[in-house]
Amino acid sequence: MVRHFLAAYKFEIKNGSLRDIDAALNALQSTIYTNESLCIKIKEKELENNLLFGYAEYGKYGERRNVINVETAQVTKDIKENESPLDPYFYLFYFSGKNAGYLILERIGNIGIRTMFVNSINNYIRPYAKLDVVPMVIGLREIIENPVKEIEIIAPILPKEIDSYLERFGFENQEEIFYKIVISAKRNRQIYSRLMELIKEQILNRRLPDIGFILHEKERINIRVKVGKSIRTLNLAYGKFRTWIEIPPEENKKSKALEIIEDIKEEMRE
Repeated sequence: MVRHFLAAYKFEIKNGSLRDIDAALNALQSTIYTNESLCIKIKEKELENNLLFGYAEYGKYGERRNVINVETAQVTKDIKENESPLDPYFYLFYFSGKNAGYLILERIGNIGIRTMFVNSINNYIRPYAKLDVVPMVIGLREIIENPVKEIEIIAPILPKEIDSYLERFGFENQEEIFYKIVISAKRNRQIYSRLMELIKEQILNRRLPDIGFILHEKERINIRVKVGKSIRTLNLAYGKFRTWIEIPPEENKKSKALEIIEDIKEEMRE
């Protein structure tokens, strides 16, 4: 089953306000923004006081593909190069002031929409205004103090020992491949790792850009931690780190997003 997450960001609209974002989202309901082989449009948008929320539809085009019925193995549709399936992603703007606040965006699996979402809005409000968005870390204290359930390493290169083991597969396009190494705890168990101790140490010493074992600019480490009944992901990359909160696909995303906003406001008060 594909995992769904919510990620938090700070935003600021330079020379603009809620009205500009609202107008951009309205425009994107009747048009589509494209960039290279990616596309995005607004499916739903609601305005409630200082909240703007709804669903953006995001997809990829440029390749001809067949769609099949998995029960009959029959081709049911031929997707042309100028067509794209669209997946809905939840978004919510919380305006804490006239031109700034917090943004919650959904991620589905390893795919997020931040860059396309922000670019599509800026494409409408520029040159007189500009939306800036910066990732936030949610509940870091809870993450580093709770059980680690899974560590996923995504890397463009492998340690020599593993690389030599995989030589028998004869990969011929190494420059086009990413490798994933997943370490998972058994049911009702957790992972004890020196990595978490180093992360705690670096957080306490405010050495966040040096966090973890990131050796390559394209390397990523995802650490999944159980907090209560939910799973939170700490994403480490070269010179930065972020957190995501995993949610069941059927959960009310607006309610969960507002919970995250309240958590952020509480952390800001501490």
